Amino acid sequence: ADGTMTNGTQLGGGYTELAEAQFTAWQGAALEADAPYTYRTDAGFFHPDAAKNDIPWWRFDRSKSEEPDPADATDARNKDWSLDDSVRMNDVVRVQGVRNLPVPVKTTLGSEGPSTYDGYDASATEAIKQALMEVGAVSIAYFSPGSHPSDINPDGSYPDAGEYFNYKEWCQYDNRTAVSSNHEVTVVGWNDSYPASNFKGTVGGSPKDENGNPLNGAWLVKNSWGSNDFFTAAGYPEDDLKWGLEDENGKHTGFFWLSYYDHTISSATAYEVAKADEAFAHNYQYDYLATRQQIPALVKVPKPKTEVANVFTAQGDELLRAVSARTFAKNATVNVKVYVLDEGEAWPGGGTLVAEQQEEFPFGG
Repeated sequence: ADGTMTNGTQLGGGYTELAEAQFTAWQGAALEADAPYTYRTDAGFFHPDAAKNDIPWWRFDRSKSEEPDPADATDARNKDWSLDDSVRMNDVVRVQGVRNLPVPVKTTLGSEGPSTYDGYDASATEAIKQALMEVGAVSIAYFSPGSHPSDINPDGSYPDAGEYFNYKEWCQYDNRTAVSSNHEVTVVGWNDSYPASNFKGTVGGSPKDENGNPLNGAWLVKNSWGSNDFFTAAGYPEDDLKWGLEDENGKHTGFFWLSYYDHTISSATAYEVAKADEAFAHNYQYDYLATRQQIPALVKVPKPKTEVANVFTAQGDELLRAVSARTFAKNATVNVKVYVLDEGEAWPGGGTLVAEQQEEFPFGG
């Protein structure tokens, strides 16, 4: 409540439902310049100056401990990573709709431990492609070696291949039976002809069907580990991760290929947005979506027919242009009714019905 943060907040994780809740509350998405990913000082956000030999916020020694030494003033994990309230509501686009898309991975949820892989759903692959064309980038979760490039060699190079990742081709195919995800990335494109033979030298090998035929195809994915240009522009070229596909100039970009048939893909989400200055003037709501406080696997699907109501007081004479509703399954039908309440009236049962509309949504969200 007082704005102080605990150790490790810099490396704190999240999940799709949390992002959805905050975006629909108009908290982001902001420009990096307005809400930079760095810690705060008395003078504002910390921007390292290589000319002054500043230690950058991203540099700390993981080998010492997973938890920082509270007495180590140089460890960025001990800093204040909170956002000032003046920055929290900054946005350049506002979410107008959320598509919770199906994923190509069919799973069976066990009573204990992770889910079990149960086959491939080609229709889900097509649904993600359609969203890429109609909406834009699609957020997904998958299982990475970690939320940092942990397979790096002591000399800063990468091996030819990790357990499920080929560093020569910058591609992943994970074929484990027990599946889970631990990292969020962004799908920006696809290639149906991406060769299955590129996924080689790993435990998983190349994806094949039950007859041993190669399964081509992969998503083009943007990771969040930066690129050569990020560290070079900041004045710290020695920190370049050299991670991801190379561009035409031989610089690493942070992009990689992820097989359509990777067993760990989950939580595919597309956000329909509008520029903040072209979106709605006001957003009336009480709190975050309830999903923000739920573990995704434990979110209960409502009964086949559920009624809910909210009561708001307008700031003046306004035109109601949109109403939002959260659905949890494909092809859900939503009936919206708008009532105007006189002084002292309450709903349900009171007020005058002034508008009614029915919509069917092909996906949850």
